Amino acid sequence: MDRLFPPPTPDSSKGMRLMGIFAHPDDEISGVLPRVTKDGGTTFVITMTDGREAESFDPSVPSRPDVMAAARVPEWNASLSALGVAPNHRVQMGYHDSGMKDSPTSQAPGALWCEPMDNVVQRLVQQIRAFRPQVILTNGNPGAYGHPDHIKTFAGVQEAFERAADPQYHPELGRPFAVSKLYTGTVPPALSREIRIEARAEGRVDPADHSQPQWAMYLPSDNDFGHTVIDARDVAPQVLGAMASQRTQMPPGFFLRDATTATWRKWAVEHLRLERTRVAVPQRTMQRRGHSVALPETDIFSGVRGHLAPSTAAHGLG
Repeated sequence: MDRLFPPPTPDSSKGMRLMGIFAHPDDEISGVLPRVTKDGGTTFVITMTDGREAESFDPSVPSRPDVMAAARVPEWNASLSALGVAPNHRVQMGYHDSGMKDSPTSQAPGALWCEPMDNVVQRLVQQIRAFRPQVILTNGNPGAYGHPDHIKTFAGVQEAFERAADPQYHPELGRPFAVSKLYTGTVPPALSREIRIEARAEGRVDPADHSQPQWAMYLPSDNDFGHTVIDARDVAPQVLGAMASQRTQMPPGFFLRDATTATWRKWAVEHLRLERTRVAVPQRTMQRRGHSVALPETDIFSGVRGHLAPSTAAHGLG
């Protein structure tokens, strides 16, 4: 695995800005944010909902929506501090967690799922135009497990990516800005199966069983490892600190609480999918048995440096 990654370059992300837009508190937990900060970049996080419908694993916090909503605010702030996100670079949009698909909470007033899409997009465009990130990272489509908030967040971010660059779209929301690249996180099923097997062998609580049929429609194929692979193993302390902050969401024995395990070492090499780009992405290759083999991108800012005023036209990648 190590031969896939070039040696780290000090300040390689200097001057770069990454905006993370996520559905729930704790969705921000990723090695990508501290990786960018460590390499000299600046990060900003928007969380769409209050997470009130989540189950609590902290016996001192009952799983009641009002209690959970209040408890998750300090957890979210502590998590972002651990990940290196400055206090003035955090926004909670304040929508209620919609709960699972077809649940009464998904149709309740204030739920993200019920919010008109243009309202969501306008609020995101205003934040994008203010922070002016070269790259956005968000929840994948259609959500890791079909969660309405993940689906709505992904759809809203995709539209905001386009609208933020359009000078005709609500000019009162700020000067237009063309984000260079939009990524989503992904976990290829083959990798998920490996991690699950190792977590069980280590006697830890294993992640959701992605082998079950109801997950099939929500997962990429075994061959879809995303367009980008980020090595976040050296920022393990920051990620573990973020996990420890989310006390209501991390059960005892959770499979990612020990950075010395084989499970962690696999999970900490993160897979992203490049959904939209306005810049050409350099292609890396290696020779194998006399053939040129494409390597994944290992830098979310590749193609961005030197092109800080990209074309407003964007294209998706298949």
